[in-house]
Amino acid sequence: MLARWQQLLLETVLTKDFVAEHQLESYRDYVMKDASQASIGSVGYSLVRAFRAKTLELTFAPLTALLEQNKLSGRDLKFSLETAGWEMIQQQRTDTLPADFSSWRSLLQQAVLQSKQKLETDYGSLASASWGNINQSAIVHPLAAAVPFFGDWLNMPAMPMNGDSHMPRVQNKVHGQSERMVVSPGKEAEGILVIPAGQSGHPLSPFYDADHDFWLKEQPLGFLPGEQKYLLKLQPKA
Repeated sequence: MLARWQQLLLETVLTKDFVAEHQLESYRDYVMKDASQASIGSVGYSLVRAFRAKTLELTFAPLTALLEQNKLSGRDLKFSLETAGWEMIQQQRTDTLPADFSSWRSLLQQAVLQSKQKLETDYGSLASASWGNINQSAIVHPLAAAVPFFGDWLNMPAMPMNGDSHMPRVQNKVHGQSERMVVSPGKEAEGILVIPAGQSGHPLSPFYDADHDFWLKEQPLGFLPGEQKYLLKLQPKA
């Protein structure tokens, strides 16, 4: 999804003079080297993703202001800004350029500088702004906040994750695949089933978090159950 934004950066925005003026050599190198995948070690992906988000924010700032005046927000829009924003950038019409900018190139270059500064502020340096540091799991038990001292024990540990929104590996901090199940009739023995955390909702059960490491590391588990080791028997009250 971000391939065209990477191309826009390298071919249009990061001009030789702009890079030299703002000392963006390492920024450009990261964008060139490892921006093609949302992998945990990629810094370039983080930069391109942040550039895209800031570009759309600046482009639609007038619309956002109008929505806020009417006690609404961008989340109330029923469509993605990606398609419209990209078309506006390609056409570069002066009548759609936000008034704060003298040209579309200046808007795009400000998106680079502002998104870069935000990442450096949040993570200390570009090198530390790898996608794995940004995209860490935050799987929290609904009751964790209500249980003093022991609440965190119910939560899964924060771990860096590959993947992102708008791609086959849909996975970010609080949103992702509820399960990975692949099975065909008659071939159940070849099927897989992996879920985040585990298959038990009881914190004292060994299966409360038994699947979690497999889910994080993208390792398959068999769909069919193994040998029976436990039996849960429900009995009505006498």
